[in-house]
Amino acid sequence: MGVLRGGGRMNSNAHFNDGGRCCWLCACSYGGHGCDRPTSETTVLASSISTKPNYRIDPVILEVVSTKSDYDSVPPKLMTREQAIANIKSVLEHGKAIYFGYHWGEDKDERFSDFWKNDNEETLWDEQFPSPNPRWGHALTCVGYDDTDHDPRKHYWILLNSWGAPEKRPRGLIRMPMSLWYNDDCYWWYTFDVEWNE
Repeated sequence: MGVLRGGGRMNSNAHFNDGGRCCWLCACSYGGHGCDRPTSETTVLASSISTKPNYRIDPVILEVVSTKSDYDSVPPKLMTREQAIANIKSVLEHGKAIYFGYHWGEDKDERFSDFWKNDNEETLWDEQFPSPNPRWGHALTCVGYDDTDHDPRKHYWILLNSWGAPEKRPRGLIRMPMSLWYNDDCYWWYTFDVEWNE
């Protein structure tokens, strides 16, 4: 099982407060993206968020986590699902989180919103995102995994969503099966190489 890290001091007013609101007026229709009321402002002004603690960083370098086959190379470099999973685990085991993004079609947008609102953190988001007409996208932070079950179909990634912590999701987490088709272009996995300024 991958380590799920947490704890430490929190900046006051930095937690998610916008609930079902959208802060992109032109791109959001009522009921879309799980929004109840589009607005041009958030409920918390940036100036009210504490800046202590803070951590100075020098460079931040974006790194792609290799999960896809490279068909353009000669000869093509094929990536198995097992190798893609091993690459993701390796990043997590080195103490880094992973930016996981995906695209989906309009119908899956509603299904994801329903899943987020109505299911709990123990329920697997057993949905393959590829769609012939991808319209929307979302990103979550992959913070760990669980591969302890003897059945590989029950292995999953632990993802942190940015939509707060509703009653059924007190830690704001989602479990997503590892049995993805990692070669699909609708998925991308990134991590960041950060150097902290002491």
